[in-house]
Amino acid sequence: MVKKYLQKHPETVNHQLKSTHGSFQDLHNNVDLASTLKCILETVLSLISADRCSIFLLDKEKQELYTFAFDISKNAKQPKRIENYFTEKQNLLSPRDRLRLVRSNTMSDADRAVIERAHTLAESLSRRVSTEVHEKTSKIRIPVGSGIAGHVAQTKKPLNIPDAYKDSRFSPEVDKMTGYHTKQILCMPIFAPVVDPSVEPEFLGVASLINKKDKSSTSFGDAEIEIFSNILKLVGISIKSANMFEESLKTETEAIKLAVQTADMFEKTKNQMAKADMLIKLARMLYAEDKVENIVATIVNMAKEIMLADKASVFIVDKEAGELYSSVFDNGTEKKITTSIDKGVAGYVARTGETVNLANAYDDPRFNPAVDMMTNYKTVSMMCVPLYDPSGEVIGVANLINKTNTKIDAFSAEDQKQFEDVALFCGLALSKAIMNKRMDEQRHRLAIAMDLMSYHASVSQQEIDDYKAKEASLMPQLEKMREWTFDAHHWLFDNDHLVAMVHNMFTHLKYGETFDILDDHLVNYILVVRRNYRPVAYHNFAHATSVAHTVYLFILNGLLDPYMDKLELFSMLVAALNHDIDHRGTNNQFQKIAHTDLAKFYDNSTMERHHFNHAMAVLNSGQGINILSKLTKEDYKKSLKYIESSILATDLALFFQNQKKLKPLLQEKAFEPKTNLEHKELLRGLIMTCADLGAMYKPWDSSRKTADLVYEEFFVQGDQEKALGVPYSSELTDRSKLPEIPRMQLGFYSFVVLPAFETLKLVMEDKVDHILQQVQANKKGWQDLKESGKPYVMGE
Repeated sequence: MVKKYLQKHPETVNHQLKSTHGSFQDLHNNVDLASTLKCILETVLSLISADRCSIFLLDKEKQELYTFAFDISKNAKQPKRIENYFTEKQNLLSPRDRLRLVRSNTMSDADRAVIERAHTLAESLSRRVSTEVHEKTSKIRIPVGSGIAGHVAQTKKPLNIPDAYKDSRFSPEVDKMTGYHTKQILCMPIFAPVVDPSVEPEFLGVASLINKKDKSSTSFGDAEIEIFSNILKLVGISIKSANMFEESLKTETEAIKLAVQTADMFEKTKNQMAKADMLIKLARMLYAEDKVENIVATIVNMAKEIMLADKASVFIVDKEAGELYSSVFDNGTEKKITTSIDKGVAGYVARTGETVNLANAYDDPRFNPAVDMMTNYKTVSMMCVPLYDPSGEVIGVANLINKTNTKIDAFSAEDQKQFEDVALFCGLALSKAIMNKRMDEQRHRLAIAMDLMSYHASVSQQEIDDYKAKEASLMPQLEKMREWTFDAHHWLFDNDHLVAMVHNMFTHLKYGETFDILDDHLVNYILVVRRNYRPVAYHNFAHATSVAHTVYLFILNGLLDPYMDKLELFSMLVAALNHDIDHRGTNNQFQKIAHTDLAKFYDNSTMERHHFNHAMAVLNSGQGINILSKLTKEDYKKSLKYIESSILATDLALFFQNQKKLKPLLQEKAFEPKTNLEHKELLRGLIMTCADLGAMYKPWDSSRKTADLVYEEFFVQGDQEKALGVPYSSELTDRSKLPEIPRMQLGFYSFVVLPAFETLKLVMEDKVDHILQQVQANKKGWQDLKESGKPYVMGE
């Protein structure tokens, strides 16, 4: 029938195709896609014998089809053509004009009006198009893959169905909604135009022809399919063009909005840049200064210039004194002012941290006229702003007095905001300067303290000569000091004998000759170290001498020669002598619970780090004291490193850590201190621990007396803990535990002393058998005392 119709009526067909093409051309000048497509579809119905035609477009986000033009029939009323909405808008503003406005420094009121009208029209058109689309698309929505249309959308292939109700893919729901009976269906995909044949075309939707009017055939024929397919290409172009138009409309609308915002932003930015330049200049000026007086002068001068104030001042807060003190700079003269923090506007700002801006100062009860009286000046308007340090504390107050602008007598809200911003920089700079001043004061105090310490800790040449004169008479009593059983604690507070022992250790090992130490300097050094030990019960100069003596015996008997050179051995002996210097009779745990200054200064190994630093202070406390001074630069650094690691190793907390590393190495016979530096450090730590515990391998009577000294010092610490109201750091410091000393000693031997000397035995084998045997004998002595059942009495 279609072919016959085309043969009989060619002029009608040509006319109708031209009409369709004309409708397509109209789309380029028309934003009403729905009306244009409706015209095209009605033309389709004139060419093809179908009752109705529908278009479903794809919603990509939801993967659904929605009705755009639904059930279009030939008898429907032809929609009115929509005129070109954009004629007026295009005449309003050309692209070149829009670019000119965006780039220009200023924007006239007329330009703004043009942009606003264009903006309004664009939004109106956008709403109109979206509304029309929404009205068309809000009726029926079909998921992709559901029904005939959904199947075509999924496969992107056409369907020609002679009887819809016999096809399982057909959904009768639409018929139920519309009251219409669907028989034949021709459903075809709609694609966007393709520029590159190698690229898959964009799928836009589907179009359906419903029910043939010509009853001579049961389905749509090939000619009808071809006509419909060609027309759908035009429909695809139309839809794609409409989509592109809508996107361009949105883009242009946003561009117009951006142009307006840019113009406003430019004005604000220009003001902000001027303000930023001023703040940068101020910041550079402030941070170039370190003196408080110069900072204050800079703030005052800059504030007067920026804020147009007649006078300015900066008050610094002294919270301890409850005062504000200031220098008022007036024409180059400086006037010192001190006032109570409880008085005046500045005092109020210092206490509350609130800005005060007064148009008439004398009308405010907080204003203190005493300053005016002192300076012979009349305050009218004033603004007072707090200055903060980095922690948020008010450290000062900046004062502006009397606005000099003749048109405005008071400081405005904008002035206040600007000066508060300036005050942030001023506060940070002032805080830095105050901190630097305090640090300088602390340095001066420290220098004075160090000078005093150096004077009182040093010894005179007369003292050195007096000691050396009697040293020979002391030595006969020390003839057994080469033996392991010799105990320095026998001369507990006999300092001359202790000095003689230490001096003899260094000279006997010929360290004076090896390291170019003058004998007077060596004696001087030993006497100064002695003076820096406090007279506490146990950690005193006798203990230091005892520990040094154990290290001396290790060196003397060659036990360390296979592992360490002379510089290392010399440094360990120096470390042993200094390992408890300036000990206060309290341990690391006490420093933490009592929150001492030492605990705040050192995070770990508190006392040991203090001992090392104090030892360094002694070495550098004056001429003729530094016994390392003749070492080369490289050896000097090495020696300090050895001394530090040796002193830190006396912290028992480190001993337990080292034990965990040493045990597996010794068990696996992998301990190589001769070649492995880490292993050598472990050995150095072990030697220092055993030397620190040296009293535990002395004969029983000596060892027990030394233990009594240890507990006496512990109990004094416990008394301090009790007075501070803090828990005992250990039961060892609880004086009420005195009768249980044997039990506590057994625990100490089991967990600390024996493991240390047993590890030493594994390293040095039978060379230290006698030491381990005496340690075991002393442990048995404490075991016997515990099993006796008698309360322990110190000193028996």
